[in-house]
Amino acid sequence: MIRMDISGPQHIHPDDWRALQLQAWQAYPHECCGVFLKKAIADPFPLEWHPCHNIQSRLHAFHPASYPRSARHAYVLDPLEWRSIQRRVELEEARLAVLYHSHIDAPAYFSEEDTRAALWGGEPLFPETLYLVLSVQRGRVDHWKGFLWDADTRRFQPRITSASEASRSA
Repeated sequence: MIRMDISGPQHIHPDDWRALQLQAWQAYPHECCGVFLKKAIADPFPLEWHPCHNIQSRLHAFHPASYPRSARHAYVLDPLEWRSIQRRVELEEARLAVLYHSHIDAPAYFSEEDTRAALWGGEPLFPETLYLVLSVQRGRVDHWKGFLWDADTRRFQPRITSASEASRSA
């Protein structure tokens, strides 16, 4: 696993990282979510931030039997925002580089629910996408981990981690 001593993951512009942390604070005590697209053009910060609305609580209120968790413990990206992102990918203007969400008052880990959502028929929906999980403690990003699909183990494995998490693990 790569240990990074910078605030956010490599190639995420510091302004975007600060805005993402603000998104997490504003969403608290609910999970935040969104994506970073890799632009098709050369750029020192090739990632483009797309925060999304988490509609999990609306789904839970509408049909609690189908959606037993609220947005405090789960996320669903707004389908209209997700469709707009998919169009860019389909047109090959960009590719899905990072899909992120937060865990509320819990560590950054790839949960069973995260795994279920990232697979279709046992195969990853986005095998080259980094899944970034933020641990948000009392409204602020405490640490994060990035997970990638490992074809050998057939699991999502941690690949990068924040400096604060790395120092805890040392």
